Amino acid sequence: MRKRDLFLLLCILALGIFLRASFLGSPPEPVFDEVDYFSMTFNLSQGIKPHIVHPPLGVVLLTVGSKIFGSSPEGMRYLPFICGVLSLLLVYLIGRKLFGDRAGIYAALLMACDPLQLVFSRLAMLDILLTVFLLGALYSYIAGRKGICGILLGAALLIKWNALFAVAGFIIWDLWINRKNPAVLRIVKACLLIFLPLVFYYLGFSIYLGSSSITDFIAAQGAMLKYHENTLPGILPFSSPAWSWFIVPQSLPVYQAEMPGFKGSIIFANNPVFIWPAVAAFIFFALRWLKEKTDPAGILLFLTIALYGSWFLVSRALYLYYILPVLPLLALLLGDFLARLESEKSGRWAVVLYLALLVISLIFYLPQLRVLPS
Repeated sequence: MRKRDLFLLLCILALGIFLRASFLGSPPEPVFDEVDYFSMTFNLSQGIKPHIVHPPLGVVLLTVGSKIFGSSPEGMRYLPFICGVLSLLLVYLIGRKLFGDRAGIYAALLMACDPLQLVFSRLAMLDILLTVFLLGALYSYIAGRKGICGILLGAALLIKWNALFAVAGFIIWDLWINRKNPAVLRIVKACLLIFLPLVFYYLGFSIYLGSSSITDFIAAQGAMLKYHENTLPGILPFSSPAWSWFIVPQSLPVYQAEMPGFKGSIIFANNPVFIWPAVAAFIFFALRWLKEKTDPAGILLFLTIALYGSWFLVSRALYLYYILPVLPLLALLLGDFLARLESEKSGRWAVVLYLALLVISLIFYLPQLRVLPS
């Protein structure tokens, strides 16, 4: 790694840390779904197992975070903050492994400036925890450590069920790249990505329940499924269809400062300056992969389709922020596209102009992403 690239990476991480850590305790009260997780972690810390609507690992981790950093809103948000910053580093490492240093740096910068990733790095919610485990699984896979990948996928599944679609994406990709191997060998290799996540999920859930009974395990899954089927109908305020998330600029209001001594608001937003070029990069690499079948971007394409496409199969209310685990994958594709463009003389200034526009868009969104003391 060249000194210049190392310096740029450190600057990006410093920017990410500053934007996510500054005034982390504002607002000084739980917001949005934090209200539910604060209640769950409090009960769990008192030895009372709360009623859960997602698998338990996320709530357990938030509870551990509250024990280490404090049970105040600020203390509860430190673990998501750490995961948010760690995800920036993982995006760089994945980009470097797949495409090279410059692509990794661009991808990390895109994530550091993304409004949705920034906000979720500052809230005590599960989505950023899910994202960092999925990124860890992806890095482990491309580094050739399928066992670790399987365990991390199991951990992601133990946080939110939609990680199951990522598991499917990994399995399909693994079978594809090993298609020339004997069928038995393909199946044996894929087993690590099938059984490890499921075994980890079952064991983790059983430990949480305090019972290894299959009946108790199935009953817990049924209770969560019933919640998602019956509690969340097809349309709710601020819900939006999956097709619109990467096409229509939109925002979901989360919090408006009304307490004396605080100003600002918090929204979940998809930044068109990022998502539209990212979709274009996805199409570019998809066409390239269909032609060559050897482009390293293939695994990112498969996982993007698995994680995003799965929402088209769901009939319940959907929200913009469900795309959070997909954003790093698109950032990696766009990061490589920018690196390729930069290597062309005529494209260098286009990259500079785009990055300037990205920073301007962040400045535009920033007052709506954090609550500050007035």
